Amino acid sequence: MKFKKSLIAIAFLLPLSVNAEITESQYQPSGCVEASFLVDENGSAKDIKFSEHHPKNMFLEQAYTNIKNMKHANKNKNERKHIYLKFETDDSWPLPFKCLKGDKIDAETNKINTQFLSATKFSKIRSTIDTRFFQSIYETFKVSTSEIKTTKVDDSYNASITITWNSDPNNANDFIKNYFKPVYATTTENSLKAISIVRKETADKPPAYTNELLNYIGQRKIVLTAFAGEETQSFIIGAPLKNEGFCDGTISNKENFASYCLTYENTKGKEITFTGLNENEIKNLTITTEISIENTYLRK
Repeated sequence: MKFKKSLIAIAFLLPLSVNAEITESQYQPSGCVEASFLVDENGSAKDIKFSEHHPKNMFLEQAYTNIKNMKHANKNKNERKHIYLKFETDDSWPLPFKCLKGDKIDAETNKINTQFLSATKFSKIRSTIDTRFFQSIYETFKVSTSEIKTTKVDDSYNASITITWNSDPNNANDFIKNYFKPVYATTTENSLKAISIVRKETADKPPAYTNELLNYIGQRKIVLTAFAGEETQSFIIGAPLKNEGFCDGTISNKENFASYCLTYENTKGKEITFTGLNENEIKNLTITTEISIENTYLRK
């Protein structure tokens, strides 16, 4: 495949590899739980229901125990109370991005202790990274899928779809260019577009904490997931990389990685195949997609 250079200048190679070297389960993640409950005549919680929890199911037992151990006012016994709990088992790492979405993002970001940009004076910068960079990508992200194609293989079936996506990188670029020189590239047919933030590619007058800023950005990876019943398949479209190959390589497991790369548009699409399905699953099959921003938990 032939490639061309973009307005800023380097050749595009391949989209991110799905073979990441690290997983969240290697480390002790942070998380959050949202719950509601009723209060009995003794001020104890009952009928506890969990509405959101990130990472999924990880902190439910601790949340349940905490809520049960609290004393609650019982002004209206039929009114459900709502609570939001944060769990930061290692204060070097930020909360999962899902814990910061919506009306929580401004309120909670300043309370996070992070390994990078940890001084109080950097709280607004951390908040800006999450809002102007990641939140702007998240909110403008659009995903489309093709019709499901099925093929029979022996006694089972395979089901495939092609996923295309695009988002608006302008707001993120406007923020990043104050610290770095973001590099854009595209394939010859303009079907795949990406932006790369290379550590050595700094702006004309970068502040002293530029490396810390990029390390903080590197604690987020952007993932697209396809769901087919109980089966899921995910691939990474934004992450910190070990080398400077443009959006090509494995995820770094250390800070001071070479580059952070994001493929923000793919009009040609990526094919996802679910295998080993039975006839009943094929008859009622629907495949949905979700974009998520997850923590990478980089470590020294």
